[in-house]
Amino acid sequence: MNKITIKNTLVMAFMFFSSQLFSHGLTMTTAELTLRNNNHLTLAIRTSLPALFNRMQWQNKPVSLIHLMAEDGVALTAFRSQLNLMFLKNMPIKFADYALISPNLRLPSQAVLRRQIETDIANSLLPSNEERDHDRSNYLLVYVDGFIPKKALSTGDASRVEVLFPDELADIMVSFNRPLAQTLPASQGRRLYQETFY
Repeated sequence: MNKITIKNTLVMAFMFFSSQLFSHGLTMTTAELTLRNNNHLTLAIRTSLPALFNRMQWQNKPVSLIHLMAEDGVALTAFRSQLNLMFLKNMPIKFADYALISPNLRLPSQAVLRRQIETDIANSLLPSNEERDHDRSNYLLVYVDGFIPKKALSTGDASRVEVLFPDELADIMVSFNRPLAQTLPASQGRRLYQETFY
């Protein structure tokens, strides 16, 4: 191999691996924890449906997303049940030894889930498109929320939250935020909002 060929090969390899890393960062699962009123926690998870389906295992799992869409809806119902199990039972949210109170899971309805899977199947049949490949608009969006236990609040353990994410979610980019909220009473007429940034 001459020097030009070696250089071109190295450049091509670098571009390939860089694009793989870049796309992986854009398409990985994200989890956003939001603490409100000092006692209510919301966890929003966004993940690729095809990738999640491929990593999940359960009895009588269909071999593909196309098989999941059988007309009788039995397989899709089973998939939604497995999602429910994974996000509620297999993803504990704790404050020290105290579990989240009244955890509430919000999954897409079966009709919405069906449309999302149909879109993913259609996209997989089209030629690769970088913009579409990095589009997160069709990701599965799951919410889990609940209240911090009073015992954790009284003992000071509420300042540390622990979430044990299921293996099926693979790499996860996690963020935490605590909104600063103010109430501007209507009785004061025009209301001026001000916030100081640090």
